Amino acid sequence: RDRSEVVLGDSPPRKKPCVASPEWNYNVMGVTGLCYFPEFISKEEEAQLISHVDANVWATSLKRRVQHYGYRYDYKSRSVGENDRLGDLPSWVDFIVERLQQLGHPSAARDTLWDGAPDQLIVNEYTAGQGISAHVDNERIFGDTIVSLSLGSPVAMEFLPTPTLLKSNPGISKRSFLLERRSVLVLSQDARVLWKHSIPARKTDKGVTILRKERNTITTIKRRKRISLTLRQMLKARTENTTPEHTDAVESNDKATSPRK
Repeated sequence: RDRSEVVLGDSPPRKKPCVASPEWNYNVMGVTGLCYFPEFISKEEEAQLISHVDANVWATSLKRRVQHYGYRYDYKSRSVGENDRLGDLPSWVDFIVERLQQLGHPSAARDTLWDGAPDQLIVNEYTAGQGISAHVDNERIFGDTIVSLSLGSPVAMEFLPTPTLLKSNPGISKRSFLLERRSVLVLSQDARVLWKHSIPARKTDKGVTILRKERNTITTIKRRKRISLTLRQMLKARTENTTPEHTDAVESNDKATSPRK
């Protein structure tokens, strides 16, 4: 089929490997609720999603470019107010939401990934060398499940235990693995609230783990432009500030720092 004829979401529905099972992509690296699904979308779907994103307007208040849908997140006040409502999510993400819902929740508490539907989407563009500082997505504003879809370049993501987790598990160490293009990352349960996630600001990821069912491998990659689509569900509009640990972060090279090679 010619690429121009591909219909988004045309691939068959997926089974539910994420639901409280011993599958390799559930509880990744021993972190409860951390799920990873490579090749979640097709190459054709990826190309069309990038085309949709590039056709829309980018905000440039951060060093990385962003697009907000559903609700706008205010990075300075670390809040979302009633006036930040932007409207419904774009129709070109409908097939992603439908496919994600079919995974079910990792805790097996419900048959769908979200209770209802996500209503907030942030699109981030990362050029080579850009990153994002370690953070936990704001628990007072966003629900119990965060999803990130990677487009374009792969990148290494790090997961660091929060001070709360370190108090009960002082010897626990950080985790890191490669987010491949077209892959989906699910943060829920412990991964949602007890682990911070970050992307180091560097142009090359050396010795990074590629997760596989049969056997993990190690690789080195040079970064190129990456686009991430992060889907979340609003709890309610809030205006108060939150602690730095539990908030959306700006990128780790937001200040005048040079990315590591």
